[in-house]
Amino acid sequence: MSEWFQRVFGRAPGERTGYDFLTLQEGQEIVARALGEVRVVRTRFGNRPFLDVELEGGERRTLVLSHVDLAEKVALIEQEHGKLEGLRLRIKRLPSTGRKAQYEVEVLGG
Repeated sequence: MSEWFQRVFGRAPGERTGYDFLTLQEGQEIVARALGEVRVVRTRFGNRPFLDVELEGGERRTLVLSHVDLAEKVALIEQEHGKLEGLRLRIKRLPSTGRKAQYEVEVLGG
């Protein structure tokens, strides 16, 4: 029936292959465990970094690291610890003080 879809996209129509995206709003804070390492995906907007995480309630989401401040802080934690997988992170998007989004990122354990 829809073999063409399976052939082109590698899955049956309606099958989900990933988690819903997660972007933080100003003032929002989450605690999440990294499920793997950052992966870079080519999008129509260029290369974008993503990190699959598990939130405290068990929900799995894909954290979009599109803001430079968030991506840089995650990269520094990765350098310091050698990896992200398994680390519990507290991530908070600070209220805006201008055009740039700013974040606090802290390792809670691993």
